[in-house]
Amino acid sequence: MTQTAMRGLILASILLGGCSQQLHMAAEGVVPQGLATGSIPKAVDAGTPDATYFVSASPTDAYAAVAQGALNCWFGANGPMKRSHVFHADANPPANGGGAEIVLLEKNATLTEMKGARAFRVAFVPSGAGTQVAVTRLKVDEAVGGALGRDVETWARGQTGCALRSVLPPTPDAAPVQSAAKPKSGR
Repeated sequence: MTQTAMRGLILASILLGGCSQQLHMAAEGVVPQGLATGSIPKAVDAGTPDATYFVSASPTDAYAAVAQGALNCWFGANGPMKRSHVFHADANPPANGGGAEIVLLEKNATLTEMKGARAFRVAFVPSGAGTQVAVTRLKVDEAVGGALGRDVETWARGQTGCALRSVLPPTPDAAPVQSAAKPKSGR
């Protein structure tokens, strides 16, 4: 399977999958509510990033690689962030420049969609023949933010790894609740 086909499958699984992630992509001529052309902010519009670097991949390819890595490493079956944060992403189609953004939001059980404060942000901005990737630690501690940033850079550059799991332990799956044994009737 080609790398482009694999990324297409990843994007499709993100669109169709659960795990509290949301992805909004504008189809040609159709703009979903809350996403207008140019609504993906440039890296400088979101404050001063903690790290900015250039990768030779297109914004769409860099975004797909980071989204796949985040969903597998950070939010996977025993991902360290799956119980505390929500994955949210917005992406413009390649025809509109392909700029994208990934935001990790703190879970807030008092809100209907459980989306609380922005904790971590990654912006993918078209830049010449590649992409400027800007990482901003908003509301995560320095060690976690550093590991998240290392993971983003690793994945955007087409490599594998999961630095976050060396900083945060995996989240154990909840123990299944066993039902109490029903007494047998003496018929």
